[in-house]
Amino acid sequence: MNKNPAPSSCTYFILTPKDRLSVYFYWDDQQSFVQAVNIAKEQVFDLENIRQWAEEEQELEKFTVFERSYKYLQK
Repeated sequence: MNKNPAPSSCTYFILTPKDRLSVYFYWDDQQSFVQAVNIAKEQVFDLENIRQWAEEEQELEKFTVFERSYKYLQK
């Protein structure tokens, strides 16, 4: 009996900075903030798109903290 699932039966979740930031924004979850920064280091993403989304969500202050941390780690 094959115990490995078929590829069509698997669901993969790709975490994005925006996904983790939403948890940080809405529940002030610090672990999600750290995850967002770490994911951002490893992925290509649209920072301006996230800035616009944060502005719409009235979370620019938290976005600014994220942006500073992300840019610091890019040095």
